Amino acid sequence: MAPGARAEFDGSERAEQVVAACPPYRGPTIILRALNLEGPTSSAYASARRDLMAEVARRDHGEIVDAPTGHFIQNQRPDLVIGAVNRVIAGELGIR
Repeated sequence: MAPGARAEFDGSERAEQVVAACPPYRGPTIILRALNLEGPTSSAYASARRDLMAEVARRDHGEIVDAPTGHFIQNQRPDLVIGAVNRVIAGELGIR
């Protein structure tokens, strides 16, 4: 395992604890959905992933933006991430 991946993996349990201790986030939400995931994925997985993202977007009155990238959207298309952040900051999704 690459050193960076190892560090991320090793810190994941602590990160989960920090997130679990926080109240649920209910602010503006834009989900960036990677369309070109690497590796084998079943149609059941793809369907469940799509359904869960749609559920979160509905629940939080957010939206889904499809990204023609792999998992690391922030590396492959930083413009999409910056655009989503700017839209949230500008209040384009409304305030709840």
